[in-house]
Amino acid sequence: MRTIKGFILVAAVVASVALFLGIYAFASHIYFEKVRSDAHQQSRVLAQQTFNAMFQIMRQGWTRSQVEAFLEATRQSYSETPYDLEIYRGPIVRDKFGTIDQPVIEGEVARAFDTGERQKASRGNELVYAYPLKARNECLKCHTNAEPGDVLGAIEVRQDIGPYLSQARSELLWSLAILTPIPVLAAGLVAWLLGRRIDSSVAMLDGAIEQVNSVSDLRDVEIEPGRLGFAELDSLAGKVSQL
Repeated sequence: MRTIKGFILVAAVVASVALFLGIYAFASHIYFEKVRSDAHQQSRVLAQQTFNAMFQIMRQGWTRSQVEAFLEATRQSYSETPYDLEIYRGPIVRDKFGTIDQPVIEGEVARAFDTGERQKASRGNELVYAYPLKARNECLKCHTNAEPGDVLGAIEVRQDIGPYLSQARSELLWSLAILTPIPVLAAGLVAWLLGRRIDSSVAMLDGAIEQVNSVSDLRDVEIEPGRLGFAELDSLAGKVSQL
């Protein structure tokens, strides 16, 4: 048969576990979104740095072999990192300087060409950032078929944040696991104190009723109001007194 103390203890433990799961779900959502936001920010910085390096070289003029060497060196520099960086040549540049080996322009890169705006997207654990390269006045010396603001190319940065999310999930679980015993112990302590109070009150009521061996003994049953410490038990004692 279930006891009040047992019920309180089970309820307290269940509430603690539910609280743990709720906190984990909320904290993980906030934490993972922060990881994604930081990753997008880092991709933006990498794309900007790559463009700045390209721009400084282009201002000095460069040959096709230098362009290809720059592209290959850029790819190789990120080969051992979670980043995959690709530089795309747009139709305006292709019409004047020819084609280069590059993936098909699609997705966020295509939208960056069409809108001239930076694009970002998340696909599972992969983040994609597309940075359009717009023509400046200095660019028109070589790109004579372009106008200021035209999109000459785009830089695409892909990043696999799976390892970061796994590490973040592990660290979050360990942090919550360390803190979890605190509410469980607190719930157990509350259940124990409440159980003692209930035992004392029930024992007092039980002792009073146990004295009744005949109808005439009922007049001797007298429990002071509020002595049992719980409104429900005081109401029960009041009914016994009325009887």
